[in-house]
Amino acid sequence: RSGRIIVTGVEQVMQINGILVQMIVDHNRWKYDFYVEESYVIPWMYPYLEPYGIILKINKEPLAEITPEMVKRDTEYWDALFKDLSEDPKFHRDDVAQKTFSKLRSAIGGVYAYRRMIREAESAYRQAVQLCPESPEANFRLTQLYIEVGRFDDAITVLENYRKRDPHNTKIRDAINQIREIKRGVEGTQQLEQQLQAQPNNLPLALQLARAYAAQQRVDQLDNLVSQLIAAPELSQEDFLQLASFYVPLNRGDRVLAMLNQFVQRFPQNPVGWYN
Repeated sequence: RSGRIIVTGVEQVMQINGILVQMIVDHNRWKYDFYVEESYVIPWMYPYLEPYGIILKINKEPLAEITPEMVKRDTEYWDALFKDLSEDPKFHRDDVAQKTFSKLRSAIGGVYAYRRMIREAESAYRQAVQLCPESPEANFRLTQLYIEVGRFDDAITVLENYRKRDPHNTKIRDAINQIREIKRGVEGTQQLEQQLQAQPNNLPLALQLARAYAAQQRVDQLDNLVSQLIAAPELSQEDFLQLASFYVPLNRGDRVLAMLNQFVQRFPQNPVGWYN
């Protein structure tokens, strides 16, 4: 009623900061060069960012790629800086410096991760962990990278090492257990894929695999399998509706509606399709 907007929480504050920074850059991009020391991730920036020393440069236009020359410059700079810091006794006594340089390197790793430059992202994150082994951000970002590429054992190793430095942190323990659960799920899915390859007409097995894809949010694989299954004339009405239901938790209302349209054309006497 006062006309004032009340914002609470870091996420909302950073969303506003991101909007303000974008307005500043958009109105002045042809006058000035812009650089950023990342505190929290601001998603719109990522297509424009390139590593630039200890910080990041916001280019005037989105970059088609992070070029090999950019990577070489970044790698040489940080390898030299990392060596200097590692050999400096004052650095090892300065917790703030360790956290600061680790965060700066993690931010650059995030740019590589956004570009799916896995080797470069891994190298940057590993340096960030070595600069500050107690850094939650460096450890968890490296862990997330390993999870995304299916290197679950490496992800667990990172967190186990981190846990040694913070043994009473239940979040680390819970994250390790979650990764182990994800790993079991992925391995189970791989077994289903192998079984279905050997028995391509096994409909119950295919439905089980589709359910596994949905649970792991592997939408592309789910789409391919579902497209094959709904084309099968022996697919029952119940199984057809079950396949459509897999998309509901994925917030794919468009896909559900498309499948229901196919369902009512194929089974026009079934009121469930029309009702849904």
